[in-house]
Amino acid sequence: MNWAAYFCDLGKYQNPVRPGRTPFASAVNVSYKRAALESIRPVWHDSFNETRVNGELLRRGEALALAPEVVVRQFRATCDSA
Repeated sequence: MNWAAYFCDLGKYQNPVRPGRTPFASAVNVSYKRAALESIRPVWHDSFNETRVNGELLRRGEALALAPEVVVRQFRATCDSA
């Protein structure tokens, strides 16, 4: 089930991705310029929805971009019960 969710939601962001502008970006591994987010605060203030946020940024002339050299790795944390 985890892999199915991954490929449905994030598979399109798995390297190799084409660098440059894109009409969509995942909220999982995205960063926004503060000024861009502040300019649309009413869109995300009560709850963040990547589709609405990204759509509004694009409507206002902002750009979304992908970069294959930006890689996020997740490591499993372990807990010692000592």
